[in-house]
Amino acid sequence: LSRSTFVGSGTWVAHWLGDNFSNWSNLRKSIIGMLQFNQFGIPFVGADICGFIGDTEPDLCARWQQLGAFYPFSRNHNALGTIEQDPGVFGPEVAKITKDALMIRYSLLPFLYTLFYQHYTQGGTVARPLWHEFPRDSETRTIDDQFMWGKALMISPVLEKDATNRSIYLSPESRWYSVSEFFTIENFYEEPRGGWITYEAPMEVLPLHLRGGAAVPFQQPGLNTVESRKGGMGIMFPLDANNESEGDLYYDDGESIGSQENGDCLISHFQMIQGEISYNVMFNHWEGSDQLVFTVITVLGFRDEIESITVNGVGSRNFYQDDKGMVTIYMLQLPASENWTIKLNTIQKP
Repeated sequence: LSRSTFVGSGTWVAHWLGDNFSNWSNLRKSIIGMLQFNQFGIPFVGADICGFIGDTEPDLCARWQQLGAFYPFSRNHNALGTIEQDPGVFGPEVAKITKDALMIRYSLLPFLYTLFYQHYTQGGTVARPLWHEFPRDSETRTIDDQFMWGKALMISPVLEKDATNRSIYLSPESRWYSVSEFFTIENFYEEPRGGWITYEAPMEVLPLHLRGGAAVPFQQPGLNTVESRKGGMGIMFPLDANNESEGDLYYDDGESIGSQENGDCLISHFQMIQGEISYNVMFNHWEGSDQLVFTVITVLGFRDEIESITVNGVGSRNFYQDDKGMVTIYMLQLPASENWTIKLNTIQKP
């Protein structure tokens, strides 16, 4: 971990953005620094959460913990002689806000890990500005207070004191789904339109949106990364305008050096096209892959009424569809080491 880096250092080190100040201005500017270093080829980067120099405040620290959970490198760190800023110091509200944000991060570690693998093999960014994904949308070119994880997840943190909402830009080039209440799936919904919107974000809410067409793997979170890796796997398929979605998964033992070069890893691709979900193993020489099991699939934006589903050709009643276009397929036992398919059979309209 270094703060003295140059182009090319990302091959070897993580970077933190130096001794920042515990104020709202530095909270906002940290996003710019994070995005710049991703463009420099140093994606494992983050700022000192809650600030380093000076005493932080409970509401500042709460909002910073929400943002910091989505720094690729996430660390709360402060200077000698300042007040304690462990989230628990500020009472149960800040502690819960911090825990909720970090549990989302831990749920998305398979996605984040895959993004780092793609950076390593293809040179892409992990955290990226909106204009990276929407270069033809001129509105995105000056936005520096929202950012993406890969092409799939947009994070729009609240960066002003006492704010309970914020303006968010949703590029009209995509469908967007609000997933801010990440562990309450029934509260997911599709945004009715693109462009600028006002999004309600009281202190406990971190605005999060999934982009249609970009599927995301996740895992049941635990109290640490060791425990999280034991959790059941899942995939969220937010559908695009063609009712399609796809994504990738990279996984290894999480500890060994040279897993990619030695082939000790699992690489898979998954997609939903014309109502059929398919999962295909592209490469797998990792002995631990049979311990990864997909237990739940979520589809967002599916508007046709489902009559039945089949899992690897066998009928199943373990699904739920709400009136907002969300489909949850649960009680699955689908190994990550094997190919599998799920077919959504819809009621044919006369």
